[in-house]
Amino acid sequence: AQSIESDTLRRKQEDQQRARTMTRELVGSVLEIQLRQLEDNGLEDMPVYADIQLMRKNLATLVDAEMVKVVELLADAQRLPAAERQEMFVEARKQIRTVVVRLTAERQSLLRRLRIAELAEQARRLIGIQNGVRTVTVSIPEEAKLRQESLLLKTQEDQRDVKELFLHLVQTLDDVRQWGGPVADASTEGLRLLKAADVGRHVDQAEAELVAAQTPKAIEHQDSVLKGLRDLLKVLERTQGAI
Repeated sequence: AQSIESDTLRRKQEDQQRARTMTRELVGSVLEIQLRQLEDNGLEDMPVYADIQLMRKNLATLVDAEMVKVVELLADAQRLPAAERQEMFVEARKQIRTVVVRLTAERQSLLRRLRIAELAEQARRLIGIQNGVRTVTVSIPEEAKLRQESLLLKTQEDQRDVKELFLHLVQTLDDVRQWGGPVADASTEGLRLLKAADVGRHVDQAEAELVAAQTPKAIEHQDSVLKGLRDLLKVLERTQGAI
């Protein structure tokens, strides 16, 4: 192979130094923004907050260690005789590929963590809303007749909100199945649980019974919905821990 001149090596070294700076900017901007948004919303206790902190720490390690090695290799190559520079340059290229692979792996890991955290949050939110609708449904027979009618209408609309959110959750789970890895496995298992528990039918029936003013039957279906969603949440939380 043609020997590499010193000025070319210097340019390569400068490129790596710029790459190091850009990586530091990534650590200092994108991830910091994510952390700050969580902090502003009082969500420091969420698992995803710790996940992003870990991502930032790992990237910083790459910047301070791995990429420094690349720059040092290129600097050493400049001091070697021309006949030996090619071998050193090839070694630097190997180091660069290693850094790129690790950065890609870190990015994919963060994406998986963010996605599973999003799914878990959707499930928690849906459980909270359905539980609230159930509480109101239980109270309806105890209200005065006039109050019952208006409360029943509102509860019907709230149950329809549950249905829309449930359909969105199912769609997200189905999309994530294509990702591969533990997140896809969790999504597949979650969809299987929802189907086995017939949660979709119970969501529909809860709405239908409310429309028919059959609150006891509606409550039974709401309980089934809650059980299925809680089982799903266990799967998602277990996967968060595994990742």
